[in-house]
Amino acid sequence: MAEEVSLELLATFADESNEMAQEAARLVLQLERAAPAQAKPLLEHLARTAHNLKGAAAAIGLDELSTLAHLVETVLEPTLKGAAPLRREVADGILSGLDAIASHARSIASSSGDPDSKTLALAFQCLEALATAAEGDDRQSASKETPETPVQAAIPGPSPARPRERNLATVRVLTSRLEAVMAGSEELYSLRSRLSCRTGEAKELQTQLDSWIRAAKFAGIEPSLLSGVREAKQLASALFHSLRTDTETAEATSKDLGENISSLRTVPASGLLDALERLVRDHARRVGKEISFAIEGRHIEVDRFLLEEIKAPLTHLIRNAVDHGIEKLAVRRAAGKPARGTIRMALGIVGDLLRVTIEDDGSGVAFDEVRRRSVATGLLTPRMAEIAPEQSLLDLLFTPGFSTAPEVTETSGRGVGLDVVAETLARLRGSVRIESQAGQGCRFTLEAPLAVAATHALVVRVGEENFAVPTHAVRRVGLWNREEVRVVRSQAYLPEDGQLIPFDRLSAVIGMAHPADPLGARFPVVILSVGSRCAAFVVQEYDDETELMVKPLAEELKGMKYLQGVAVLGNGDAVLVLEPDHLVRAAEGRTGLPEPSAERGRYTVLVVDDSVTTRMLHQSALEAAGFFVHTAGDGELALRLLSSRVFDAVVADVRMPKMSGFELSRAIRTNPRLKHLPLLLCTSLEGEEEEREAIACGATAFLAKSKWERGLLAQTVKAMLAGASA
Repeated sequence: MAEEVSLELLATFADESNEMAQEAARLVLQLERAAPAQAKPLLEHLARTAHNLKGAAAAIGLDELSTLAHLVETVLEPTLKGAAPLRREVADGILSGLDAIASHARSIASSSGDPDSKTLALAFQCLEALATAAEGDDRQSASKETPETPVQAAIPGPSPARPRERNLATVRVLTSRLEAVMAGSEELYSLRSRLSCRTGEAKELQTQLDSWIRAAKFAGIEPSLLSGVREAKQLASALFHSLRTDTETAEATSKDLGENISSLRTVPASGLLDALERLVRDHARRVGKEISFAIEGRHIEVDRFLLEEIKAPLTHLIRNAVDHGIEKLAVRRAAGKPARGTIRMALGIVGDLLRVTIEDDGSGVAFDEVRRRSVATGLLTPRMAEIAPEQSLLDLLFTPGFSTAPEVTETSGRGVGLDVVAETLARLRGSVRIESQAGQGCRFTLEAPLAVAATHALVVRVGEENFAVPTHAVRRVGLWNREEVRVVRSQAYLPEDGQLIPFDRLSAVIGMAHPADPLGARFPVVILSVGSRCAAFVVQEYDDETELMVKPLAEELKGMKYLQGVAVLGNGDAVLVLEPDHLVRAAEGRTGLPEPSAERGRYTVLVVDDSVTTRMLHQSALEAAGFFVHTAGDGELALRLLSSRVFDAVVADVRMPKMSGFELSRAIRTNPRLKHLPLLLCTSLEGEEEEREAIACGATAFLAKSKWERGLLAQTVKAMLAGASA
């Protein structure tokens, strides 16, 4: 019958069975801690959960799952009657059975392939053995005339064979449909921003016309000749007031709609916290430790997407605390600590951020071991490791591949984990930091914006392009004097609040070259702060703060770690959103304000294209092939760069404003210093005529843009360089 049931009904059952499995896990964990007087209502609730699941599975023809749920009832029956306590093996069997039901239901509903029959079979095997033992213990007291089992008798009310009737105030909605509505709301938000921009333009037109009329009067122009201008001013004024009213209405409507839709996406954090509590219980038992798990903020409601995204980082940190944080029993006793360790987890909302803290009362980070591993892996020299402050050593734990675990186990020692935690938080526009005290424990603090799409951002200009920087990471903006720059051991710094913070050009960090040193007597600076780290960046200018709807990057750009997403400004221009965490880390790893061409041992390529997206695509492909890449937005800027820097090759678009690729090619070939420079011209058109013109202009090679995606771009550049050196 399962094949005849609609996918929507299967999805509903999958959701419900998952909720019931989570509820059962929560009840089992409470039962294990509960006093005898508190156990009966919890047992009845657990029995009712299993019975409801049995009825729902039977109603849609999933007989195998219904039978498994009935076995859970049978196993629970002696405990419910008071004949036996909830033994550990019984609790494990109940949890494994309900988990198997939920997992099997999800597999069927998602059509993801064959369900995990092995897990289901193991659950049957475990519960059948427990049920046989339970029936043997209860055989003397069982009544053959009773049509219902004691478990069923303890369950009041009709069987909930139709799960949707449990709560008439609740409607299940497929996530895909909710996401579609949310996407429409975001588009409405973008439309509102553009409407606001048009309102400003109408106001500017009105002001301009008014200025023309006053200037005409001052010049003595006949008033009758200005009647058309006056009419235009009146129309502009009417347009402005109409647009302003529409903008205010659209703003209020889109804000209310966005808030209402966002509230539909929020779910209590208790589901995630219950799963983590179960994880602590099972994993602690597996490694032979006694651990309590204290939770705060169980009833906080958070965006479902955000909870799903942070689940993996939190799971890793919890496992880490069980594996490495809490000591073995003998070690704790020797240190005078309680035999049972404690992990505390707290969720809270601070402003527009979700803050999660995880702390344990274990031994803390072994800084000596971090120093030893940092030297062994080449991250630090012995001298640097010796003098490194503890916070710098803690930051090393987020380095990919770094691990202090003495041996490789199922859950640790492979160098994979904390770097993924940092990357996930960075993708969510959040941060993570560590605090540790020797012998007292370790604390992780994670923060992420509650709104996963909308973000407040500062728009900055770098070269010819605008970029957006999330304001939650902006510590300060302003003008600095060149005399304030300090250089210590080849690293440039700026003084800020009594400390020196790394200082660099933002253009250099993201790989955009410029023809000359941009630092004047005074220059605009944006200071970013992520966790405990700070860095300062020179920009050409910065604009006002704005609110943006951030969209995911195209697949080709996802490898560029300094990019977070893309958004559309009110004037309709696309803007790339920068990743603050990567920028700060990159600034810390650079030295001074170096010329980009000083990079040695790698070929340096200049990419010239008026499309920022195409430049980023070319840059990503070439950097992946081992090239050091700089970019320019047009041919004129490219020539200025070529006159002041040394490049090994140029990749240029054919059709660009100001100076086309053909004109750039001719200019390069007429320059004695550049006439032998390898030059690749790219075009979106595939035709022999453009290829002939490119070669006639002096291009070394010609490539259609559609082909670089197949790997020919890097291959062609390498071939040009090989020919130039031959």
